[in-house]
Amino acid sequence: MRRGKIAPDGNEARKRSEKGDSKSLNAYFKQRKSRTEDFKCRDLEGENQKQIRESGNENKGKPGKGFFACYLLTSLSPRHKGHTYIGFTVNPLRRIRQHNGEIGSGAWRTKSRRPWEMVVCIYGFPTNVSALQFEWAWQHPRESEAVRQAAATFKSFSGVTNKIKLAYTMLTLPAWQSLNITINYFSTKYTNHSASCPSLPEQMKVKVSPMDELPCYTEPNEIEYKDDCDNLDEYDEVSDTYETVPETYPNEVVIVSGR
Repeated sequence: MRRGKIAPDGNEARKRSEKGDSKSLNAYFKQRKSRTEDFKCRDLEGENQKQIRESGNENKGKPGKGFFACYLLTSLSPRHKGHTYIGFTVNPLRRIRQHNGEIGSGAWRTKSRRPWEMVVCIYGFPTNVSALQFEWAWQHPRESEAVRQAAATFKSFSGVTNKIKLAYTMLTLPAWQSLNITINYFSTKYTNHSASCPSLPEQMKVKVSPMDELPCYTEPNEIEYKDDCDNLDEYDEVSDTYETVPETYPNEVVIVSGR
């Protein structure tokens, strides 16, 4: 009876190596490597280093004019109310279309909770590595040495309000407080979530403007049209409670234009 192919075990792999079948051997070990590890990002202290999946820039990890951003999504599906997703992108317009299935490539983990809306985009990171570090810490605040102590004051990380508060809190920490960061909301309906957030460093900006007015689309040479990495180790939770937040703003919000 004809049998299907079976992946080689360790002994078989060594035999293939001895026969010079390096191509099959490399494929075997590549399959064994955890995909999750490919997307984990280095913790800021360097002791708990995570592997980074680069965004595709030619100048990986080097300061430049590239647009590197982290973003927060919320599900608009009534069945999945309260679910959120944190990610990294160099092209927000393309990325949200991927999440909503309008175009292919990536974002497969968010398929079941469509449609999604992008709540906020945080940009101004000097390198893709810097943005990926922020993304990883935002997803894993209890594990990040840079955020762990501040995260201990949170009762929950679930829901849009807590995710935004965590991002603001992180930006006041030594790892990020000197960066020229902009927090861009895409609708005024989400700005009230910043009411309980700490004040940001004075050089940072908060504004409301449509996605197509982000600097990656309005300034030359700010974007590279390449696929964003789809983080398999995403932070995706359902909110335990739904807070009613007073409409006061401790941080100045500049409304450029709203939808």
